[in-house]
Amino acid sequence: MNHRHRTLMVEVICVLLAGVFLYAVASKATTDRVTASGVLPGVHAFAANIADQQVVPPSAALIVARTVLATETVLALWLLFRIRMRAALFTALAVVGLFSGYLVLSYALGSRAPCGCLGRIGGSTLFDSLLRNAGLLFVGVTGIWLLKPPSPTPVGAASPRAAENPA
Repeated sequence: MNHRHRTLMVEVICVLLAGVFLYAVASKATTDRVTASGVLPGVHAFAANIADQQVVPPSAALIVARTVLATETVLALWLLFRIRMRAALFTALAVVGLFSGYLVLSYALGSRAPCGCLGRIGGSTLFDSLLRNAGLLFVGVTGIWLLKPPSPTPVGAASPRAAENPA
């Protein structure tokens, strides 16, 4: 695969991951939650999900929710602008990895609350969320692998093109 095709595939991967992050932000910002005392709008509903997961104190849940939304927005824009794509992809992997670790910790602490990561389509079980995150990690790792420069041809060895087109 030549450099141009690899770069194009990485750009598609960056746009795909950015789309997932932007969808997650939009979902968290617009999904309401009905409670006994009324309706919690958008980010407040996501903060309630965070509080339900018993990892973060309820008093800090809204700050964490807003921080997650800001992080996902900045990361999505970084991926869309394709500046330092390798660093952006590594950061995306780190964020998804942290989110996955958070979910496992929440589960280990006894919470069975859904993460609310992607709103109504996000999956309601730990397995659903971790499976989705594994897919995102695979896509990100693929992008990083595609950015790897090709191995140099050793001196005196036939070039790959010569092997493809024997005379």
